Amino acid sequence: MKHKRFQEVFPYTYVLVHKESGKKYYGARGANVARNLPPLRDFGIKYFSSGSFKPEFKEFPERFHIQLQWTFDTIEEAIEWEFRVVSKIMHFSNWVNVTNSYGRVITEKHRQQTIKRMKANNPSKNGLTEEHKKKIGISASRVLAGKPKSESHKRAMSLSRKGSTPWNLGKKTGPLTPEHIEKIIHARKGKKRGKYKSSGRIRKSVDKELITRGSCIRCRKIYDIGNLTKHVKDSKCQKKIKA
Repeated sequence: MKHKRFQEVFPYTYVLVHKESGKKYYGARGANVARNLPPLRDFGIKYFSSGSFKPEFKEFPERFHIQLQWTFDTIEEAIEWEFRVVSKIMHFSNWVNVTNSYGRVITEKHRQQTIKRMKANNPSKNGLTEEHKKKIGISASRVLAGKPKSESHKRAMSLSRKGSTPWNLGKKTGPLTPEHIEKIIHARKGKKRGKYKSSGRIRKSVDKELITRGSCIRCRKIYDIGNLTKHVKDSKCQKKIKA
């Protein structure tokens, strides 16, 4: 459990901020427990961080700002919390952490490449492409399908589509003619239907034997479904079992 009991002997996490550059370092400390030192009597007095700021912080502590973050019941909890935090912040250039508690390393070159890629892929920075706009329109049309629209919405849709060519211009979209129906029947003749039927969702076919026959729970005799229903309702079976 994490808490803020900095005057007692507990493992702790901290942030060290370089005042001039604004760079930060996030760390954890557990060795103070063996020395019986609370965080307020340990950090900046006996312990000077384990990161790249250590030499400068030890010699010129006035150049840094100290922020004690949390205390923990056990050293394992402090290390786990440090791992979670550093894994999130180590990709940002204002943090000097280059490895988390379990040794995952990230270089400055990797940071810059990640930042550039994020900026390049951010639509709000570079504007939406035509393909992206088309995908958004298709997604929105599926969401709004079947929902009632107000008169102002209908007018706005009408104005936005004026001047564009309808998709069904010159195409027959009415009922199928008898000739068309005959062509469809002729094309499907001789084709077997698969084991799966689709009506919006895929459903597995069920063995007919499992749904057309059943057994009575009293006399254990097997009947067709229709006869089994009559048999269960009949009291003769129950009288025979009692006899």
